[in-house]
Amino acid sequence: MRDYRPDRVVKVLTTIVTIAYFGLFASSALFLIGVPAAKLFAGDSRDFQLSLRAGMPDTGVAAETRWGPAEIELEDAYGSLKLPVVMMPWWFVGLMWMHLTGLSGLLLLSVHHLRRVFQRVRAGAPFDGQNAVRLRWVGLLLIALSVFDGIAQLVLSLIVRARWADGYSYGLRINVPMVLIALVLVALAEIFRRGAELESEQALVV
Repeated sequence: MRDYRPDRVVKVLTTIVTIAYFGLFASSALFLIGVPAAKLFAGDSRDFQLSLRAGMPDTGVAAETRWGPAEIELEDAYGSLKLPVVMMPWWFVGLMWMHLTGLSGLLLLSVHHLRRVFQRVRAGAPFDGQNAVRLRWVGLLLIALSVFDGIAQLVLSLIVRARWADGYSYGLRINVPMVLIALVLVALAEIFRRGAELESEQALVV
């Protein structure tokens, strides 16, 4: 049987995912260290900010048509509420820090499993049984990331609205495209699992 040889695309993708993994690890560490450091040492500077998604208010604008004025309704429009770290109390900085830690951890784990998948493909084992497990974990972690971010953003936004920003609004918003991508990865994991089973059965045939 001819040995499997990864092509140039697989090698390039493996390199890209590896660079992304270590870059994400380094940037996450720096950012998570920078949040409390900014609170401690930034003084009165408002340059270091953390963001929360904010629902944009309805404009109440009407457009003139041949049949009369028609109201323009703003749907699914979100901005970012920029919160200077030095102005926030420590307990809220801690909540924001835990939110960022959770996001970074879930994202790092998903990229780690994806990197391991590409490494196994590059090593000549595309239908390794572990690849199916890793792909499934990537999909589940992306779903968890989307749900966690949506719930955390909602909780933090409700705290901001209740204490400091009466006109601020935000509702639960899940990243649907990310969830769909995650479901595709879970389906691909089943394909990899079946491929690994077939490869194993073929190896037993004399």
